[in-house]
Amino acid sequence: MNQYGHDNTATITQNLDGDTNTATVTQSGITGNATITQSGTTNGAEINQGSDSNVEIASITQAIGINQAYISQNGSSDNATITQNGAGNTANIYQYVGSAYNQATITQEANNTANIYQHGSYLVATIDQSGDYNTGTIDQTNGSKNAEITQSGNSNIASATQH
Repeated sequence: MNQYGHDNTATITQNLDGDTNTATVTQSGITGNATITQSGTTNGAEINQGSDSNVEIASITQAIGINQAYISQNGSSDNATITQNGAGNTANIYQYVGSAYNQATITQEANNTANIYQHGSYLVATIDQSGDYNTGTIDQTNGSKNAEITQSGNSNIASATQH
């Protein structure tokens, strides 16, 4: 789904026997709000927001496991959330230069990978992972920074880098 212009809202829901689905939202304009919800396994979800955007809100929710989620934002005020249930998931949030205020949150269960990359003036990143064998990475550049990784369980790996 591609949306250009002002005050865009996109909602995609894929469920029931929702295995091996792909959903992509691209928004460019003053305000973008995108939500993708998927149930099942081996699904892919991608939200790209940027260019002229002032306020961007993106949310991906995936159930069951072995899913991929990607959010890319390049506005002046960005908020991204990824929630994944089950194991074998990968979540990536990129908030690029040009963003004054970035907030990113990833919540996952066991045996998952979460990455948040932020570049801007005011940065807040949170990764919350429960269970075993999770990997969480936060990389923040410029501005005021706040990074939090919470992991419960065994054999987890966490890394936070602030430049």
